[in-house]
Amino acid sequence: MPRFLSYDNHIFHTSIPKQSTNASDYIINPNADLKISFTFLGNKLTIPWITMYDSKERVSLKKLTITFIHDEFEIITLHYKSTCKSDYA
Repeated sequence: MPRFLSYDNHIFHTSIPKQSTNASDYIINPNADLKISFTFLGNKLTIPWITMYDSKERVSLKKLTITFIHDEFEIITLHYKSTCKSDYA
């Protein structure tokens, strides 16, 4: 994943803290940020740390779009765009 020269979508699921009256209901710590990063082509292409959940601002990642830029034979670089949503909305 992904396949060269083909358009594709993949969904990556993870648990994000939700408000609860019972602390044992939390899968991860709601008072700490949750971050991820991605590497492709043996660390040649990387996406640095992206915040999936910001505990201070109470904002979580809603969508991450990764676009691979290529020439005729190989992937040259990649671009990414993140879209977030607020827990307060």
